Parts: sequence; structure tokens; C-alpha cells
Amino acid sequence: MMIRGHLLLAFTLLLAACSGDPGISRTLARHVGSNSATVDLAAVGPSSWERVCFFGPYSTNQRVEKILGFQWDAEGKSSIARNDGINLLVFVRHQEVVAYTEHPRNKGDVVSLSSRCLSRSSAVLTRQVESGGWVNLVRVETQGRSAQRDDSRHAGEFIDVGLRVPPDAREEAALPASR
Repeated sequence: MMIRGHLLLAFTLLLAACSGDPGISRTLARHVGSNSATVDLAAVGPSSWERVCFFGPYSTNQRVEKILGFQWDAEGKSSIARNDGINLLVFVRHQEVVAYTEHPRNKGDVVSLSSRCLSRSSAVLTRQVESGGWVNLVRVETQGRSAQRDDSRHAGEFIDVGLRVPPDAREEAALPASR
């Protein structure tokens, strides 16, 4: 009986570690509502993530898997493919989703970051309030670096408009065109 209880507890903890976490969204909404100029996602998400990826309304599994670089059933685990009122934030460590949350767009919209990932160290977002009070969370350029660049420790780097470039293509892209 004791072994069965321990197995049940371990299974429950495992499911909780990789499931939708509305607490992350609530914490993010609190930060957005605090009127602070910036929101540091390192203080919002779980402690173990390395990068956070953002997906806007109507994102499909195909799109999510392309950006993450591995298979993950976003459509089955969330309502992102059919709900235009949310963004999906996916917290990743190595090639594994450690947490995700559906975040209401009216509590801090990150749609401008859709299909992009940010490393933990660069996941500081700035609040931009529109005239009607809608709050967008955006990544602003710092020290001349593109706001959309993810750190290069991951196999598929995200550059500029969220395009993934395979590692072997980066060298080709860096070479000047021959005349």
C-alpha cells in the first residue's frame, strides 16, 4: 500500500510539472496590473526553464512544433488553435516543456511575440498601453541586438521574424554572396 501511495504521488507531481498552469497566468496578470514599466518572465514562470516561446491565437501543432524544435501537442493541451482571446506561453528546458499557460490577451497581450522564443535572460518585456487601455507586452531592442533573437545555445536559432535557421545553414547565411 505504501509503495502504491508513493507511485501515485510521483505520478501526480510529474503531471503537475508538465501541465497547464493557470497560476503562471495569474502571476503575469498581477505583474501587468502593477503598472510596472517591465515584466520579467523569469519571476513569473517556473524556476527550471531556459526559454519561453509565445504562440498567438489559432496557432497549430505544426507551427508550435516548428518553433519548439520538437513534438508537442499544443492543440490537445490548450485551446490555442480555436481561441482568439488567449496567447499560449510555453516554458522549455532542453527539449522538454516544463510548463505552459493560456494567458488572456486582455491581461497583457504578447501577440507581437507570437511564434518566437526568448531565453530566460532576455525575457524582460515592456508594457505598452494603447489609448483604449489595452496592454501589450513587447520586447524592445537592447544594446543594438534584435528583439527577436533567441540565445544561440539552441539548435534552431530564432532570428528576426521568428524564422528558424538550422545550424548548418547559419554558416551559409553568414557568408557574403559571391559576385
